[in-house]
Amino acid sequence: MVNKLKAPDSLAVAMNLLGTLASVFASLFWGRKPFSVLRLSLGMDVAAPVLAWATPIPALHVPLSAYSSFSFTGANFIGQFLFARYKSWLGAVRASTLAAVLGSIAQLVAAPIGLLAKENYMLAFMAVSAAKVASAVIALIAIPEVALVPEDVARAYSLVIYEKSILGYRVSVELSREVILTSLRLLAFAMSLLLLYVLYRVVTLTLHFS
Repeated sequence: MVNKLKAPDSLAVAMNLLGTLASVFASLFWGRKPFSVLRLSLGMDVAAPVLAWATPIPALHVPLSAYSSFSFTGANFIGQFLFARYKSWLGAVRASTLAAVLGSIAQLVAAPIGLLAKENYMLAFMAVSAAKVASAVIALIAIPEVALVPEDVARAYSLVIYEKSILGYRVSVELSREVILTSLRLLAFAMSLLLLYVLYRVVTLTLHFS
């Protein structure tokens, strides 16, 4: 906002402050709501980056920041509540590990996108919007608690996604294993060549001085 719309720094500070306050209020508002109500936050969250990109007036970005924080908190609660519900099924250690791994993967994917976008704000907004739309669609068709489709259909979709995810995970692990083994073999080969070269130089120098 400061770079593109030439807004003063004080407006950016106001956005952060109001966004933080909105998150606190949102926690109280969404905290006791059922999944059928939390589902609304998904649609609200999808609209946030679109509204931000379409708003040319800097002052309007302050309430938009509050709106974005409010809707994101509600959408995030869906994941947190589901994590708490499925923890007994997966186990605390496995569920916590899964959450940490997924968070790390999200950051790993976001990093190159940020480097690629740099000051191309249109590309950044498109990437954010695509991620939010994809996550909302998956939630609304594959998570029974918030799905718009019948429960049996949602469970069928979730099973397909689960199986594809497991397959992708296994392929990734196998590829990573092969890459590591190949790298170690190449490293061992390079070290062998280096050792042979050192021995050759030692023998050559010994014969030369003898």
